Amino acid sequence: MDDKDISFRDAFRVFWDVDEEREKNKKTAQKILKKFPNVVGLDKVLYETQMLFDSPSYKECFKIYESIIMSYHYDDEKDLENKEIITNMAILSNSDLKYFINLFGNAIFLTNAFGLVGTLAVILNVKLGRKPLYNNVLIFYNWFMVKLDDFHNLNEVKLPNEEFYKKLRKIKWEKSSKKLFDQIRLLYNSVNKVVAGEKISKSTFGVNTALVFSVIFLCGCSAVLNERERINDIDVINAYNTFYKILNVDSEDLKKIYYPVVPNDSI
Repeated sequence: MDDKDISFRDAFRVFWDVDEEREKNKKTAQKILKKFPNVVGLDKVLYETQMLFDSPSYKECFKIYESIIMSYHYDDEKDLENKEIITNMAILSNSDLKYFINLFGNAIFLTNAFGLVGTLAVILNVKLGRKPLYNNVLIFYNWFMVKLDDFHNLNEVKLPNEEFYKKLRKIKWEKSSKKLFDQIRLLYNSVNKVVAGEKISKSTFGVNTALVFSVIFLCGCSAVLNERERINDIDVINAYNTFYKILNVDSEDLKKIYYPVVPNDSI
């Protein structure tokens, strides 16, 4: 084969010993628990992170993530019904993305919000067995971000407004909580590389980043909902719990949630 015929995707082929990786991640999780012995719920989050190895839903979502996102042509949505949601999201757009290099600066950016929108779009595609309109994904996102891990509860809730997003924009990290988040993220990355399979591609890194951004956004939402100006350990645990819960929810159960939240959608 000519060198020019070797794609980026084919140039990086890694073969993982799943059992070996499981053992490594188990030890990593134990080390994290020793570093953060007083964080309530951390053991459950670390367990759920490792269980992604065996999550059919996660594997399916990861496999189709890029193709689903690319299938939405936002410019074609000429009659967006949710202008208020888009306007509020734009409040987050005035800052540069500095998550990986800025410890004490703002934690939430528009990229994080769209990370959650994209993640929910993929999950809905998988669980509903069809492609919901972008408008409807936004409606569900707008509701989900204030329900978090209580999303199975359909009781009425105050939806995010301009003030909510202004608070999100100002959210910062507690130093120790960002370290906690990063420790879980690194464990997640270790699991994810195996789930991604033997071929590592640019899209693999892109999908992984989008999923991480969605969890960061959930951290910020948790902080605002609890009237905090900084993301703390409780918010980190709440965000990861929410992410894993929506990822692994039964398809029929999600339909029972989705259709009341988005009543203008139809089967």
